[in-house]
Amino acid sequence: PLPSGQRLLTLTYKPTNGAKDISWVQAAINSTLNSTGACYFNYEAASDGLSLVSDDGTSWSAPTDLGKGSSVSNSQCAINARNSSVARTPDAITLRLAVTWTPAFEQSGRQKLLYMQMGDGQRRASGWSERGPVQ
Repeated sequence: PLPSGQRLLTLTYKPTNGAKDISWVQAAINSTLNSTGACYFNYEAASDGLSLVSDDGTSWSAPTDLGKGSSVSNSQCAINARNSSVARTPDAITLRLAVTWTPAFEQSGRQKLLYMQMGDGQRRASGWSERGPVQ
Protein backbone atom coordinates (compact mmCIF):
# COMPACT_ATOMS: atom_id res chain seq x y z
CA PRO A 1 0.00 0.00 0.00
CA LEU A 2 1.03 3.58 -0.67
CA PRO A 3 1.53 6.08 2.13
CA SER A 4 -1.39 8.37 2.90
CA GLY A 5 -1.97 11.02 0.23
CA GLN A 6 -0.11 9.18 -2.54
CA ARG A 7 -2.03 7.94 -5.55
CA LEU A 8 -0.84 5.46 -8.15
CA LEU A 9 -0.90 6.96 -11.62
CA THR A 10 -0.59 4.30 -14.34
CA LEU A 11 0.42 5.55 -17.80
CA THR A 12 0.80 3.24 -20.79
CA TYR A 13 2.52 4.36 -23.99
CA LYS A 14 1.85 2.14 -27.03
CA PRO A 15 3.39 3.30 -30.30
CA THR A 16 2.08 1.72 -33.49
CA ASN A 17 5.48 0.22 -34.38
CA GLY A 18 6.23 -1.22 -30.92
CA ALA A 19 8.04 0.00 -27.82
CA LYS A 20 11.56 -0.71 -29.07
CA ASP A 21 11.77 2.78 -30.59
CA ILE A 22 10.58 4.65 -27.49
CA SER A 23 13.44 6.71 -26.11
CA TRP A 24 11.46 8.98 -23.79
CA VAL A 25 7.93 9.57 -22.57
CA GLN A 26 6.37 12.63 -20.99
CA ALA A 27 3.16 13.50 -19.20
CA ALA A 28 1.79 16.81 -18.00
CA ILE A 29 -1.03 17.26 -15.53
CA ASN A 30 -2.51 20.73 -15.55
CA SER A 31 -5.76 22.53 -16.42
CA THR A 32 -4.30 23.26 -19.89
CA LEU A 33 -1.32 22.00 -21.86
CA ASN A 34 1.20 24.32 -20.26
CA SER A 35 4.41 23.39 -18.47
CA THR A 36 4.14 26.37 -16.10
CA GLY A 37 2.41 25.35 -12.88
CA ALA A 38 2.17 21.69 -13.96
CA CYS A 39 3.02 18.28 -12.63
CA TYR A 40 5.04 17.60 -15.79
CA PHE A 41 7.64 14.85 -16.01
CA ASN A 42 9.99 13.19 -18.44
CA TYR A 43 11.14 9.55 -18.35
CA GLU A 44 14.27 8.52 -20.28
CA ALA A 45 14.09 4.81 -21.13
CA ALA A 46 17.84 4.22 -21.58
CA SER A 47 18.81 5.60 -18.17
CA ASP A 48 15.58 4.71 -16.32
CA GLY A 49 15.62 8.33 -15.13
CA LEU A 50 12.57 10.39 -14.19
CA SER A 51 12.74 14.20 -14.05
CA LEU A 52 10.14 16.77 -13.04
CA VAL A 53 9.86 20.23 -14.57
CA SER A 54 10.40 23.35 -12.46
CA ASP A 55 7.46 25.52 -11.41
CA ASP A 56 8.13 28.03 -14.19
CA GLY A 57 8.44 25.25 -16.80
CA THR A 58 11.97 26.18 -17.87
CA SER A 59 14.21 23.47 -16.37
CA TRP A 60 14.22 19.84 -15.25
CA SER A 61 15.15 18.30 -11.90
CA ALA A 62 18.07 15.89 -11.73
CA PRO A 63 16.81 12.47 -12.83
CA THR A 64 15.97 9.82 -10.25
CA ASP A 65 15.79 6.05 -10.80
CA LEU A 66 12.35 4.45 -10.64
CA GLY A 67 12.06 1.78 -7.97
CA LYS A 68 15.07 2.94 -5.97
CA GLY A 69 15.67 6.65 -6.31
CA SER A 70 14.57 9.59 -4.21
CA SER A 71 11.50 11.74 -4.73
CA VAL A 72 11.30 14.65 -7.15
CA SER A 73 8.96 17.52 -6.42
CA ASN A 74 7.80 20.98 -7.41
CA SER A 75 5.01 23.21 -6.10
CA GLN A 76 2.34 21.05 -7.75
CA CYS A 77 3.33 17.46 -7.00
CA ALA A 78 5.86 15.02 -5.67
CA ILE A 79 6.71 11.69 -7.31
CA ASN A 80 8.08 9.05 -4.96
CA ALA A 81 10.51 7.12 -7.17
CA ARG A 82 11.00 4.33 -4.63
CA ASN A 83 7.26 3.49 -4.77
CA SER A 84 7.14 3.84 -8.58
CA SER A 85 8.04 1.41 -11.35
CA VAL A 86 8.30 0.88 -15.08
CA ALA A 87 7.30 -2.19 -17.10
CA ARG A 88 8.42 -2.78 -20.66
CA THR A 89 6.91 -5.17 -23.19
CA PRO A 90 7.56 -5.38 -26.93
CA ASP A 91 4.42 -3.30 -27.45
CA ALA A 92 4.42 -0.74 -24.63
CA ILE A 93 6.08 1.08 -21.77
CA THR A 94 3.96 1.43 -18.64
CA LEU A 95 4.88 3.79 -15.82
CA ARG A 96 3.34 3.33 -12.40
CA LEU A 97 4.03 6.51 -10.47
CA ALA A 98 3.36 7.21 -6.80
CA VAL A 99 2.20 10.83 -6.97
CA THR A 100 1.16 13.25 -4.24
CA TRP A 101 -0.50 16.55 -5.08
CA THR A 102 0.59 19.52 -3.00
CA PRO A 103 -2.30 21.03 -0.99
CA ALA A 104 -2.27 24.16 -3.18
CA PHE A 105 -2.50 22.12 -6.42
CA GLU A 106 -5.12 19.76 -5.01
CA GLN A 107 -7.31 22.56 -3.68
CA SER A 108 -6.84 24.95 -6.61
CA GLY A 109 -10.30 24.24 -8.01
CA ARG A 110 -8.79 23.76 -11.47
CA GLN A 111 -9.51 20.56 -13.37
CA LYS A 112 -6.44 18.35 -13.69
CA LEU A 113 -6.14 17.03 -17.23
CA LEU A 114 -3.61 14.43 -18.34
CA TYR A 115 -1.55 15.06 -21.48
CA MET A 116 0.89 12.43 -22.80
CA GLN A 117 3.53 12.19 -25.52
CA MET A 118 6.46 9.94 -26.43
CA GLY A 119 9.51 10.18 -28.64
CA ASP A 120 12.34 8.27 -30.25
CA GLY A 121 16.13 8.59 -30.15
CA GLN A 122 16.10 11.40 -32.72
CA ARG A 123 13.82 13.41 -30.37
CA ARG A 124 10.91 13.05 -32.79
CA ALA A 125 7.75 13.40 -30.74
CA SER A 126 4.35 11.82 -31.18
CA GLY A 127 2.71 15.10 -30.23
CA TRP A 128 0.63 15.72 -27.14
CA SER A 129 -2.58 13.79 -26.63
CA GLU A 130 -5.13 14.77 -23.99
CA ARG A 131 -6.25 11.71 -22.02
CA GLY A 132 -8.91 13.26 -19.80
CA PRO A 133 -9.19 14.25 -16.14
CA VAL A 134 -7.03 12.91 -13.32
CA GLN A 135 -8.35 12.65 -9.78
